[in-house]
Amino acid sequence: MKRRTVLTTGFSITVAATAGCVPTAGQTNSGDAGNNNITTYGFESGLEEWTVIEDAFQRTQEYAFEDSFSAGIEATSDAGIDTIAALNISESVQIQRVSFVWKDFTESYGGGILVRNSSGDLECFAGSDNPEWLVIGDNSSDGPGPSYVGESGGYDRWIQTEIEFDWENNEFTVSFEEIQTGATGSEVFAHNHGQDVGQIELHGYQARRYEPGAEPETGSCQMYWDSIEIESTEDETTDEETATTD
Repeated sequence: MKRRTVLTTGFSITVAATAGCVPTAGQTNSGDAGNNNITTYGFESGLEEWTVIEDAFQRTQEYAFEDSFSAGIEATSDAGIDTIAALNISESVQIQRVSFVWKDFTESYGGGILVRNSSGDLECFAGSDNPEWLVIGDNSSDGPGPSYVGESGGYDRWIQTEIEFDWENNEFTVSFEEIQTGATGSEVFAHNHGQDVGQIELHGYQARRYEPGAEPETGSCQMYWDSIEIESTEDETTDEETATTD
């Protein structure tokens, strides 16, 4: 049976690519058809897998989409809030999909998930320009800038967001759904670089602080995330056995 190692901040676990495994704290793993592996971060046991950048980021039982906990931030900074917390991704896996739910409040400018490649560059961003749903793909200085895919019907509502990567065609699809009303929005975008995924970041966004070519940030973020799900396939090159002959 093929096995792979998933690396997270402070943890290293080996899981079967075709079956479930024993999860680390706050994380569950399950096998899927086609040798895919799905890892869910629900913040139930802690933040050990995450590198926390903003001290205000924490777990809470006050808001939860599933089970008992979510994690989020309620903070304002004139200096700007960009990366709030980050999750490192093993170089041995190919990310196919990232899904998550989030909610923000009236006082929040916005935020979401920023996908960074292993070279440290932004690949894409999906989330909220409160209350609108926005996506950033091509982030060149003369690029299109943020694209708006839909809008929440109100504040303090859970929004399901899914990013599906098509590395062969250098594009990704983002889909939004407001859980309360069932309102949806979906669109296909070009990757910024089309390289890979090295890090998933919970990230702030504010329209007036963003310019194409730069990374988003915000001055005020009151936002919570839950049920972050990462679907990946094994990099076949990591499983090749080297044979020698006399």
